[in-house]
Amino acid sequence: MTFDPNDAFNPRATGEIHSRGLEFEAVAELADGLNVIAAYTWLPVFEITKSADADEIGKREPTVPKHMASLWLHQRLGYGQFAGFGFGGGVRYVGETFGDIANTTRMRVPGYTLFDAVIDYEKDGWRVALNVRNIADKATLKCWDTCYYGEGRTIIASARRRW
Repeated sequence: MTFDPNDAFNPRATGEIHSRGLEFEAVAELADGLNVIAAYTWLPVFEITKSADADEIGKREPTVPKHMASLWLHQRLGYGQFAGFGFGGGVRYVGETFGDIANTTRMRVPGYTLFDAVIDYEKDGWRVALNVRNIADKATLKCWDTCYYGEGRTIIASARRRW
């Protein structure tokens, strides 16, 4: 989706975007109950190939970074009086993006790194959790012709039942 350059609140279909890249993910149990998930995405090609606006053709979609990565560790206690309790933390990196459809350097949006955490409990098919995203409440910038702040610290409580 792109926006009319004369009216930033008027979205329209982009036309067609061509993307090519690689994504890797590794999941492992490092020790009893200690799991790690690592992921990396590389999108060197993410360009507009068809558009009602000829100036957009050949440009990179502004909000999509070339590089993204994450690493998450989670420990689940499996025995004793704390069996079923778990805790974890991770880091997310989002690379720089352009802030405008023209891909000008004046609108480059810097990449950022955020930290997340969880405390959870699982028993008899139930899981309750308290997740905190962007623990440090780091200000991030999102831009597409107009800039605004990204999501601040977010705390989410959840309950889930599996059967």
